[in-house]
Amino acid sequence: MTLHPALRGLAFVTRVHGGMVVLALVVALAVAVFVGLTEALAAFIGGIAVVLPQNFVARRLLQPMAAIEATRFVSRLWLFQSVKWLSSALMLAAALVYFKAHAVYVLSGFIIVFQGLWIVPLVFAGIDHARTGKS
Repeated sequence: MTLHPALRGLAFVTRVHGGMVVLALVVALAVAVFVGLTEALAAFIGGIAVVLPQNFVARRLLQPMAAIEATRFVSRLWLFQSVKWLSSALMLAAALVYFKAHAVYVLSGFIIVFQGLWIVPLVFAGIDHARTGKS
């Protein structure tokens, strides 16, 4: 049975966000091994400041809707992108205030996981291609 494109997109986004959480955990683990636990928590919180708003927005946007509702989708896209950026900025600011002494780790986690948003889908596409032979 073929899934609706929005549901296929939602499944892919769920995999990507799961990969981003794993990336945040790997960064935190590496920081914990080489620096300390407080710094690792700061890095993890910085990464989560990217993942949570991304996941929230993706779940709200990727709902099946008729093609006639394209205008509604575009307005929702702008609204939710604004919500995503604002909430990410607020979460990052709160983490930077809380972990003042470890701000570099908060920013490192944020930047690495944010870049993972571009890298994780490529990794999954490569894995799917190797597994199925389809691009």
